[in-house]
Amino acid sequence: MQDSHSNTNQNTDVQSIINHLMQELNATTWQHQCQLRRIVQHLGPNNALIILDETRTRVQKNGSHASDNAQQHTLSAVYFDLVKQQMSPIIRREIFSRPYGPQPIDLAIPTFDWSDRGVVIAEIGTDKGVVQTVKITLTGRPGKLVERDNCIITIMQDTESTAVPDELPTPPPNPTQYGVYMTRNQWTTVAEALRDPSNMLVVEGWPTYDAQLGGIAVFALTVTVQTSMTA
Repeated sequence: MQDSHSNTNQNTDVQSIINHLMQELNATTWQHQCQLRRIVQHLGPNNALIILDETRTRVQKNGSHASDNAQQHTLSAVYFDLVKQQMSPIIRREIFSRPYGPQPIDLAIPTFDWSDRGVVIAEIGTDKGVVQTVKITLTGRPGKLVERDNCIITIMQDTESTAVPDELPTPPPNPTQYGVYMTRNQWTTVAEALRDPSNMLVVEGWPTYDAQLGGIAVFALTVTVQTSMTA
């Protein structure tokens, strides 16, 4: 059985190959990016790269005729044509005929696949938006408490997948770690109430990714208790 570290490395390697193909073929559209991911998934990374080498060879050999019909002699056109020749009709339809991009909401339309997010991230590139304010709310029970100077620190993690709309991808099953940082005064106001195991700690704070934790660090802005009577 492969561990999660191995799976992460494999996903990273596959995504790097997809990014390489996108760059070499100048395949910048959403449709082409999805097609390249499916090609790598069906043919395997090595075969996808072998076809890229053959594509370069053919385009260079036929370069003198490129001006007659530039559309047919681009790297991407030749690459996709070679891929089609190696696949059965069913697989060709799966790769080249599935819908791409935003579609009208319809129960028959498949849900966006979480594994395709790398293609979306690459398409967005540096054209990111700006967050002016952000806040996260954690509700649950604290773990072991560690005091450092005037700071109380604990780690919490989710235990159940959050229900999301059917049109969205299924969240990954592995739990997210949350490192919670509270002041001593914040903790003192809730410590007594949390002796009751049925009461819940509620932390509203500013989140940021913590690579050392491998999760989210939350700097508490408010710390309260949700009692079993008010839940």
